[in-house]
This record gives sequence, C-alpha cells and structure tokens, in this order.
Amino acid sequence: MKVTDIRSRIIAVDASPSLPPGGRAPGQPEAWEYLLTTVSTDEGIQGHSMLWGLNREGRGLGYLARDVFRERVIGKDPVAVEARWQELMSFTRGTYPLSDSIVALLDIAFWDIAGKAAGLPIGRLLGLYRESIPTYISPSGYPSLTVQGTVDEVLAVRAAGYHGYKIWAVLGPELDLPRIRAAREAVGPGYPLMADAGGHYNVAQAVQVGRVLDDLEYRWFEEPVSDYHLGVLRRLAAELRTPILAAEKTTPMGYTAEYVSRCTARSRH
Repeated sequence: MKVTDIRSRIIAVDASPSLPPGGRAPGQPEAWEYLLTTVSTDEGIQGHSMLWGLNREGRGLGYLARDVFRERVIGKDPVAVEARWQELMSFTRGTYPLSDSIVALLDIAFWDIAGKAAGLPIGRLLGLYRESIPTYISPSGYPSLTVQGTVDEVLAVRAAGYHGYKIWAVLGPELDLPRIRAAREAVGPGYPLMADAGGHYNVAQAVQVGRVLDDLEYRWFEEPVSDYHLGVLRRLAAELRTPILAAEKTTPMGYTAEYVSRCTARSRH
C-alpha cells in the first residue's frame, strides 16, 4: 500500500454560542476552523485526522501539511506507522519554526489507514484493555464563567448521566473560587469535579486555589501554571493533595522525558 495524496478541508463551527455576552472581542473569530486532513492510498483506503482550530490556525496548518509534508510521504507505506513517524520526527529537526506536534496530524491518519486495512478498531491494534470508560463534560465557554452559569451547567451535566464536570478556572482566584465552591455545593460530596486553569495562574494563585480544591475534594487540578514550568509543577504536586495534571501543551516531545524524570508520581496527565 502506498500514499497517493494528502488533502485538507476546513470544518467551520459557529463560535457564537461560546462568545461573551457583549459579542466578539478583538481578534476572536466568528467561526472555529477545524482542519480535517485525508490521506489517500493506491488501495482506496483513506485515513482521516483533525487538528485544533479555535484561533484561525486550521487553514494555515492545512497548507503546512501540503507544502511541507506531502511530498515526503507520497509513495510511502502508511501502514508502516512507526517508520513514517520516525522519518517525520527526524525531518522536523530542521523545521525550526514548526512544532513537532504537526506530525500527529499524519500519524493519526496513518493509524486510521492501518485499522481499516486490518478491519479492526485502532484500540485493538494497540492492545485493547477496556471496552468503555466513564466520561466527563468540559465547560461550554463564556456562559459557564459565572457562578449561576457554573451551577446550572454542573447540575445539567449530572442530570444527563455524565460521570463528572470540569470547571475552567481562568479568571483569577477572586472570580474562580466562588464558582469552584458553588459547583461543589450544588452537587454535594462524591460527584467528580475537576478544575482547569489553562496555565493562567502564577505560583501563589495556584497554591491558593489548590488548597481550596484540596478541601473540596476535587479530582484534579489541570495546568495550574504553564506546562513548561516543570519545577513549579513539581512543587505544587508536593504541596497539594489534589493531583496535578500537566503536559497537554508541551512541545516538542523532548519534554516528555523531563516530565517522567523530574515530576513526582502524583503529577500526571
């Protein structure tokens, strides 16, 4: 099997339901442009993959896939996923302005092709462990960034049967802590709640909020500071009982080894 083409399309999603009440802020897009990339083969099997697109980057990433990577995979065997990954990762050594995470766009498409060629879900190709997992809901956006919006949303999520709810704690402790407390009060003890700061806090703020999360028995504290601040994340993991989630935003992949070696066992993603 050989790769014959790479094509990308933009899937536009109306962003207005998640915009602030006053409308778009300067620079905010009216629609999120997600990139859908298709890798075609000479046997008619296609692999599909998507990338993030909340900040108008989807269109540009599509051009990158075409202009930078297309010729490097045409004629190659997509089912040799590891070989393709190693080649592309080696190639990105010289593409300094680009993150090596762009390789994931093609890697996932290759796995999609491998699964279709084998007639198996990718999970089975990788060694299936479980048939199902509990799911939680992330917040809707600006409508959830008030106390009442948080309460309404967490109650609706629980009523719908989901196994947890994650709060965006991105406004600073003064505005985030009332929402964090209100969510726990609304659902009571035991229902899984998580908080995601998106790297918006400094160290003192992260400790302040983290101690409240400890008291309210939140399941995890996600990206309390920038994912690149490994030493701070390690300190937070040592000082707080609530597990610290990290590494979502760390590229290049060389940071992975640093997380394994420098962060404690209680820090996880």
